[in-house]
Amino acid sequence: MSYSQNGEDKIILELVKDIEKGTILDIGAYDGTVNSNSRALIEKGWRGVLVEPSPWAFAEAAKLHANNPNVTLVNAAIGTERRMVKFYEAAGTQYSSTSEKSKARWVNEKLDWREYWVSQIKVSDLINEVGASADVLSIDCEGTSVDILMNCPLSTWAPKVVIVEHDMKCESIAAWMRARDYGIRDLSGENCVFVKL
Repeated sequence: MSYSQNGEDKIILELVKDIEKGTILDIGAYDGTVNSNSRALIEKGWRGVLVEPSPWAFAEAAKLHANNPNVTLVNAAIGTERRMVKFYEAAGTQYSSTSEKSKARWVNEKLDWREYWVSQIKVSDLINEVGASADVLSIDCEGTSVDILMNCPLSTWAPKVVIVEHDMKCESIAAWMRARDYGIRDLSGENCVFVKL
């Protein structure tokens, strides 16, 4: 069974088959199940650090992993600076973002939007405070994934596999990743999967 949006978890499992019990950092983990790049690894005994700003989705992930000491949950947004940010969430859907521009993409959907103020932290905060260095990094943050990726310290902290929602910026992401010794392994309509060379 695949939990990922386009079967990325099957690719990840193949790429990390030599790692018995690793760690996945899942930024934009949603409820821990729907379109999840982390759940299949967690089910194999991996440690997971799941980051999600949505109050509803975070509560669902907390219920799902309530009895799993290998899962650390962080209820925050991730960005390029520490500050309070407005978080937009369409009730009853997966559409959510800290990006007004990303929210505007769904304006014709007639969705019931809710707005919250949430704390935003940086990836370096996760690494320093939560110990979130990882073998696999997944970033799915509607409209801000690329900025988050490009603020990750990949030259000093090198996950074996990186999955990022590309926001139609595949070429610039691939060039940035190549400079950090990552090659593209898979590309879908939403996500790029990179592997450390």
